[in-house]
Amino acid sequence: MAVLCLDCHNETMIKGGFGRKLDFEQIVLYRDDWYRCVGNARASNDDSHDDDEPLHDATFATTIAEIYREAENYEALARHYNLIGNVELRDKYVELAIEKGCDPETFFYLRSIQQKTELIPESVLKELFTALSDKGRRLARGRFQNKLGKHVEATSDYLEGITNRLAQKRYFTAAYYLKELSQSGLIDRLFERALHNAEERKDLWWQIRALEELGRYDDARELILKNEAEILRSEDNLLFRELLALAKGDRAEWLEARKAIARTGN
Repeated sequence: MAVLCLDCHNETMIKGGFGRKLDFEQIVLYRDDWYRCVGNARASNDDSHDDDEPLHDATFATTIAEIYREAENYEALARHYNLIGNVELRDKYVELAIEKGCDPETFFYLRSIQQKTELIPESVLKELFTALSDKGRRLARGRFQNKLGKHVEATSDYLEGITNRLAQKRYFTAAYYLKELSQSGLIDRLFERALHNAEERKDLWWQIRALEELGRYDDARELILKNEAEILRSEDNLLFRELLALAKGDRAEWLEARKAIARTGN
């Protein structure tokens, strides 16, 4: 099963340590965290354990690969080589896994780790979207939509899925996906859309605010200075006066603008 499938309804229960039972969702979350931890260990520059045997060495790579190779588990091999950063072998086993035949979720996952979702046939995307349309799979669909660049739809699915998990008191899963959402880049994508919409409306204020939220302060300053004449014509807009003073580095004017704003009770 591909890593994409993080929120499947699978009734299989597996016993863990101390008699604990893990459902499918928990197992895959642990697996994802393992891949992330090992990947971080590979990228780490921490010299505090120089004398220890490295966690992620050639022995690990070859031993695990051989287990997957004997089982002809090409998907796992592609995932394994993606983890250790061997792009050439990853791509070799991606093609072998697809040639051997795989379900839509696996197909999508394999192309997504290559960052080649454009190679996925439309029929596969439609089949996968249908499979993820069940209400209980909103989180998996959110990740799917994000990888396709459907940022608004992805955000909506993430939020609906997280809200459902909170209602079910599944706090770990809710927190896990809330963290994933915050790291997904979707927030910036929405601010970019807000910027585009403000540009179309010629709404200077919201263009500036979107640029600020995106961390594009130099662009915001340039936009303010470019529109100085328009801002000065809007004498009642004290916030614009403050922004213009800041952009020009005019401390005296900025102080006057702040005083005026304070007098309004803000």
